[in-house]
Amino acid sequence: MANAERNTNALQTLQSKGGKQVMLTTAADVEPVNPSWLWKYWVPAGFLSLIAGAPATGKTSLALSIAATLSRGGEWPDGAPCRPQRAVIWSGEDDVASTLVPRLMAHRANLEMISFVTSTRDAGETRSFDPARDLLQLRQTLCALDDVGLLIIDPIISVVSGDSHKNAEVRRGLQPVVELASTVGCAVLGITHLSKGTAGIEPLERVTGSLAFGALPRIVLFAARTSGDGESEHDRILVRAKSNIGPDGDGFRYGVEGLNLPDAQAIETSRITWGSAVSGPASDLLSPARDTDPAASARDRRAEWLRKVLADGPVLATEVSERAADELACSVHVIGRVRERVGAISAAVGYSSNKKSYWYLPGHEGLLQQLKGTAREVPEE
Repeated sequence: MANAERNTNALQTLQSKGGKQVMLTTAADVEPVNPSWLWKYWVPAGFLSLIAGAPATGKTSLALSIAATLSRGGEWPDGAPCRPQRAVIWSGEDDVASTLVPRLMAHRANLEMISFVTSTRDAGETRSFDPARDLLQLRQTLCALDDVGLLIIDPIISVVSGDSHKNAEVRRGLQPVVELASTVGCAVLGITHLSKGTAGIEPLERVTGSLAFGALPRIVLFAARTSGDGESEHDRILVRAKSNIGPDGDGFRYGVEGLNLPDAQAIETSRITWGSAVSGPASDLLSPARDTDPAASARDRRAEWLRKVLADGPVLATEVSERAADELACSVHVIGRVRERVGAISAAVGYSSNKKSYWYLPGHEGLLQQLKGTAREVPEE
């Protein structure tokens, strides 16, 4: 019996028993298309994108600037025009009346073209919108509206009901967001923070939580403070750290300007001011960037220092403490907290009074075993 006939008979047998069938689509039947864009090469329509950054870099204001430009059909920072479309915003961190609307006004938004997600009607009851439970209902609502171009979710981690550090649970939580973007045809822009103690490593690895937060979005934008670049009013930088559907790298300088709204009871707010374009790989553009929180910067420097000290294998704990005191002016207790932050492990090697404590990074267990083997060869008498 030919393979094709045998396979067909097997499939018919499964179907007759009510078995599931996986459907295939031949590549020749798929018509290729170009991605659609709100802002070409920066914010794609129909996909999930991300803005990530340290505290006080203006991540939410950047998203609101994009929403405001879209709402009035203005120009993007590179001068490209955009067609006016509706923006929808859910924020779990900022108040609508005292923070979000004033900032939108400062960015000259067309407020008639912007809506906020506030609540959900569930079995006749009204409750607060829960992004981890209510994305299907939100998708239905957005499909019923005309011309929704953008959905902002702040913070994006709120859509994950499980452990945000587990890859499978993050992917499960983000999948409804991806499906919403594709079904509605709008850009979804999530906002997120950076993990502490990650300065100096690859940008995508700094995104808080599982690596899936950086993997699923098609584009990841990084917001950072700069260390002095000659444009003091534009002391921040927005960089395209990742793009799966266009060029990556490059960016724009920007600043955050405080102001009082006219004719609005002197409400104080802030807005983004855009500066010049910058070119280069994301890692190069972000290398001179700094965190805005001095305490966080100190923690990051200590964590980076300890990783370098332990990079080649286990080191005596006493040696680490002595070097930390000399090079970082850190006490034993402080460097102990740094060890916990970077995930370094403390282990004893030797016997009785010869027992010594070593610190090592995960992945260096083999080197530790070599030390233990050496110690067993010369036990204390």
